[in-house]
Amino acid sequence: GSVAKRVRAEAGVQETEGQRTLRNTIAAAHRERDYALAAQLYAELLQTLPAATLPAPIQLDVANHLAQSGRDRDAATAYRLFIERFRSNPSCDDARLMLAAIEARRLGDRPAALRTLAGFADRELDADRRALADALIAECGGGAS
Repeated sequence: GSVAKRVRAEAGVQETEGQRTLRNTIAAAHRERDYALAAQLYAELLQTLPAATLPAPIQLDVANHLAQSGRDRDAATAYRLFIERFRSNPSCDDARLMLAAIEARRLGDRPAALRTLAGFADRELDADRRALADALIAECGGGAS
């Protein structure tokens, strides 16, 4: 299915030595809690490898730092890739909400935000997450769920 296709597609990508070095440096910066450097290097990695993801905790920390520092397009990309790669991660719901908020409120892309929120489908969310999702849907002109 789609997972097998994605695995095959990722397996076909050969990273350069420079890309591997960037990944290692990002991991080292993350270990040292230098999220600014990790985010900067991840943005560089995306320039040459647009679908690059990092291990889940690093990817999420980098996405959060990008969002906090106002690098909205890079943050959206990082969250989107996190959601695509780590669908069963417990932080996926929060990442989806962050992505939708960035798309709607910072990038002004309401259709993209509604597509992102549609990823919740019939999932049960706790009251706070449901309230945020419903507020974003309303802001984007969609019907409340």
